Amino acid sequence: MQALARTRETNVDRILSTLRGEGGYDGQIVVVTYYGLDYADAFGDVTLGLDSRIAEVAKANSADVADGYRAFERRANEAGGDSVEAGLVLPNDVHPTEEGQRLLADAVTAVVEE
Repeated sequence: MQALARTRETNVDRILSTLRGEGGYDGQIVVVTYYGLDYADAFGDVTLGLDSRIAEVAKANSADVADGYRAFERRANEAGGDSVEAGLVLPNDVHPTEEGQRLLADAVTAVVEE
């Protein structure tokens, strides 16, 4: 798991530093962190750890962060912690439904409007 986390950090850093460096982009960039699939599962701690490191890399590259985990948390917890049961993630998948996408977009909008 640690190797996977390091690879993701490296990839996020490479993307953001390329946008800022080679791309010369100096506008706002918003990185969205991971959302949880099951908020009743202890794996959420791992997700939060990954999100924390991604946020650090984003900030080091002058990017803002939208919290995907928190965006789903309330609705998922209302459905027993399950993001699929809450209608936020497609069944037998990891990708968000239209409603899940809306919540993530709302999280990004909130950061952009700050």
